[in-house]
Amino acid sequence: MLDCVELLVDLPENGLKKGMVGAVVALYGVDNSEIEYEIEFVNVQGKPTALLPIKADLLTLYVGSAFTVETNDEIEEIAQALEDLLVENL
Repeated sequence: MLDCVELLVDLPENGLKKGMVGAVVALYGVDNSEIEYEIEFVNVQGKPTALLPIKADLLTLYVGSAFTVETNDEIEEIAQALEDLLVENL
């Protein structure tokens, strides 16, 4: 199982915001001050939105649900994604 991490800062050049959760897919570096993790971020449909190396000090281990829902539009988007998955797998 992949560890989930939470982003501690905004990375606007990559379309990422503080608090976003991603999965660690690789580890680079030997020295703690130089460690970077390859992190994959996905949308509610599970499609990758970003894959990039991020320095360890910009991340924290995440424990909890990877998705938080803040608006009715997000709830509708999640419901549609689940419906699409069910149709694809029938």
